[in-house]
Amino acid sequence: MKKVFGAILFVLTVMSGLSAWTWRNYTKVVNDYMKNPSEETTETLLEMYNSIVSIPQEKFIGPGVFADFGYFLAIEGNKEDAVKMFEKEIQLFPESEVFVGKLIEEVTGEPYVMKHAISEPEVHPGLEFLPHSEPVSPETLELKGNLMSGDDDEN
Repeated sequence: MKKVFGAILFVLTVMSGLSAWTWRNYTKVVNDYMKNPSEETTETLLEMYNSIVSIPQEKFIGPGVFADFGYFLAIEGNKEDAVKMFEKEIQLFPESEVFVGKLIEEVTGEPYVMKHAISEPEVHPGLEFLPHSEPVSPETLELKGNLMSGDDDEN
């Protein structure tokens, strides 16, 4: 179970843009924790997350950081604070709601109800999709099959 959580934590870390988080030793601290999950690296990681999430709202915190912290809290057994971090991620980055909602379901064991509407993707001029064609009849499929296999009814 810890390996699964570790793998997901790693994926979330990568998604959060490691190169953007070299300040505050984000990359080093997460890598140290992943390589050697000890009490010391766990405490260092927790301190680093707390320092990042305490940054004022007007400063940019990249996507995935709150979800990453939430998953770390869930692994540590702090489900209530984990859900708060997941909700903060969704508040700042609504496009993450589908994925982070699944994390909330995993932690709480209850279905997550989407709060943000998912709109249809915008179709740009020139990229319109062709209308659906008519269904292919069984006779047409049989004919194509015979042509492909080299069978000939005339022999």
